[in-house]
Amino acid sequence: MPSFVKFLKDILAKKRRISDCKIVVLTQATSDIFKYGVQEMMTDFGSFMVPCSKGGMDLGQALCDLGVSINLMPPSIFKK
Repeated sequence: MPSFVKFLKDILAKKRRISDCKIVVLTQATSDIFKYGVQEMMTDFGSFMVPCSKGGMDLGQALCDLGVSINLMPPSIFKK
């Protein structure tokens, strides 16, 4: 766990008081978090499907890769 994450968790969990803390050097990534804030979670819009055809033949719908990490499972396993 990066030191700044542990540092912030300790402060938020009230395990450490700010007066007891030392100066922490922030990287560009961490300073951007404080500058722009953390984005809110969006609702799940389901799977992103696009019509697919090849050579004039309609192949139906295809699942589009949005570049995010997702896990797909059959409904029968989800219901268990």
